[in-house]
Amino acid sequence: MAQISGYYLLVVGATGPFVSAFATKWGKRPVFVASSTFGVIGTIIGMAATGYPSLLAARIVTGFSTSAYESVIISAVGDLFFVHQRGVRISLVNFMLAAISNG
Repeated sequence: MAQISGYYLLVVGATGPFVSAFATKWGKRPVFVASSTFGVIGTIIGMAATGYPSLLAARIVTGFSTSAYESVIISAVGDLFFVHQRGVRISLVNFMLAAISNG
């Protein structure tokens, strides 16, 4: 199972720059909507998984969906709050990302 997590992290890291570029070109909202859609699709594939290949496919699809939340969420916080309000919010976002990844 550790190998599946490795593929997941590989997909998240490899698609992060592309997701950031897409968010710059087309906006953050469509990227977050597409990311959430891929997350639901990946979860459905994972629930229906009966073997290793289908579980691996589910983790790769959820890796695509997670990359938007890993790379674009910090700039979204920067867009929503004033400079003096960003510190606490960005630390909460970083804590939640780390807690969810470790959970």
